[in-house]
Amino acid sequence: MTKKYFIFFLVLFISVSLFSEVRVEVGKAVKKEVTKKYEFSGFFSIEKSVNVFPKIRGVLTKLNLKESDKVRKGDLIGFIKRDDPGYKFKPLKLISPASGVIIKINAYEGTRVNPQSPILTIASYNPIILNVELPSLFFYKIKKGEKVDVKVEGIDKIFNSVVYTKINPGNPKLKTGILKVRVINKNFELVPNTTGKVIIKDKKELKILAPADSVFSSVDGYYVWIVKDGKAYKREVKVGDLYGRYFEIIEGLSGNETLIIFGAEKLKNGDKVIF
Repeated sequence: MTKKYFIFFLVLFISVSLFSEVRVEVGKAVKKEVTKKYEFSGFFSIEKSVNVFPKIRGVLTKLNLKESDKVRKGDLIGFIKRDDPGYKFKPLKLISPASGVIIKINAYEGTRVNPQSPILTIASYNPIILNVELPSLFFYKIKKGEKVDVKVEGIDKIFNSVVYTKINPGNPKLKTGILKVRVINKNFELVPNTTGKVIIKDKKELKILAPADSVFSSVDGYYVWIVKDGKAYKREVKVGDLYGRYFEIIEGLSGNETLIIFGAEKLKNGDKVIF
């Protein structure tokens, strides 16, 4: 073999060796303590409402609000003119006794009013109550006064809340109970008869987690590609819950494996990989 052919075959051998290795990106399976979370849907309702009564008899000369308007405690609602014959009085200011939303108006400008009849009704939206039906397994675990999180679709925040009360249906055949959660709602973002979710956290547990991008699916189930001694090996796994960007691996991993995240599309068992 001439030197020329030797160099040619050497270059060819090196090229084949290089191209036989598949470039991939990898991540790690880890053991980590995680808190399992459960979400249950419910509907919001008002905790209380306040009727606003005038302190005197007279005529409602000005009303600054209409139904569905928001009001703060101390806001000026309107004016009442006392109309006792033979006397002149300054218009009396009508002040809101509570914060909330106007849900009913009984008197309008020009209406005669008296201390026995409410002019309007204010629903207290802060706090607001989330009513949730819970399976008995969770109903009996959670305690009155316990802090919980509440979230609402379309609102990018978590509402810090507390369990207000629990209602046991009293029938053993009904395997649920009603949880009432008091939610702070300072900006009136939450309204009655809409839905929200309470997040209930369970105790911390040690789990094996794998990056979500390293877990692939097929008709036979889930699998991962493990890198060992520079080679890729396919392994079936049993998948549990999703924790952020990680899947819980119930079976198949020990928690210290190097896993392929990207580049596994054309891999075969035993293929060499670089990363």
